[in-house]
Amino acid sequence: MKTVAIMGAGVVAAETARQLAALEVARDIRLIDPQPSMAAGKALDIQQAGPIGRFGTRLSGSSELSAAAGAAVVILADRAGSDDVWPLESGVDLTRRLASIAPRAPLVFACAGHYDLMRLALGELRLEPRRLMGSAPEALAAAARAMLALAAGASPSETTVPVCGIPGGWVFAWSEAVVSGRPASTVVQAHELAAVERRVRASWPAGPYASASAAARVAAAVLARSRRRFTCFAAIEAGEWRGRIAAMPVLAGPDGILERQEPALSARERVQLASALST
Repeated sequence: MKTVAIMGAGVVAAETARQLAALEVARDIRLIDPQPSMAAGKALDIQQAGPIGRFGTRLSGSSELSAAAGAAVVILADRAGSDDVWPLESGVDLTRRLASIAPRAPLVFACAGHYDLMRLALGELRLEPRRLMGSAPEALAAAARAMLALAAGASPSETTVPVCGIPGGWVFAWSEAVVSGRPASTVVQAHELAAVERRVRASWPAGPYASASAAARVAAAVLARSRRRFTCFAAIEAGEWRGRIAAMPVLAGPDGILERQEPALSARERVQLASALST
């Protein structure tokens, strides 16, 4: 098993580390934060929970970026004692340094506020697009599945709602949504779908625990070579919107994004997406 480096020791960082440790897909998890005592303390706390949760993943804390060397995945999360992500200027420099220290590792941006940082990382740093993944939209897609399932009286595990777009311009592919193997439009009436969409939109930005859950599962998919698709911010590499960052279903692997899948949008949904990406 491999090593995961998590940049930060805030709420998102610590919860991501805890959930990832419990999944036991990594040998070591390293929390890296400017406050080394916070990083080490949270790592120790999670480590001591191992016997209770029955996981044996090793955790450690550091203030040195060199601790990310050799990591199979690098996750950018939040700083200890802060409710915010890194400011853009320092965040871009941090991303540049991490990309150099762990030159082959996919970079998972865990927080909803990392969208602009990803845009700058792609445009200014010229990093390989496949290495950049923003996991927070998976929390939005999960909310859409849960709320659609509630409206249909079904299980979230039996629902699918493709989501794409950008913050402030989300597009829900209701024409492709499925409930228990049936098109959602045949199970839930149009006005109910509209109400579901309003509630899902109001759930963004994702909270720290939802963001952490999404980041942990995306990182686990990279490490375990899962075939499950996740809704992530990713770089568009072809067509009119080449070079833009947008949410879409992706398949992740050891090298980052293996495959992007644009939902089969209706004409109306395509107009919505084009409008969002034009801003």
